[in-house]
Amino acid sequence: MNNLLEKQLYQGIVAILKDDKVYYQSSIGKKGEYNHFKEGGQEALLTYIDYMAPLIMKNERDKIDKRAKEMMWEELKK
Repeated sequence: MNNLLEKQLYQGIVAILKDDKVYYQSSIGKKGEYNHFKEGGQEALLTYIDYMAPLIMKNERDKIDKRAKEMMWEELKK
């Protein structure tokens, strides 16, 4: 993934996790075993992923296309 898309995806997930209306974060326990999504939290995360999915897939197609073109040019140079 390109850096901008990775940052957007990460920051979006962090924003959801920081929202105390949808995610409960506890300082008890070192492994976060008490952290969990509240009602509507998983739906918020899935909605965000659903929104980002077309951008992620376009990025993947672009990477494959770029790689294919690079391979073709390398073959033509031989």
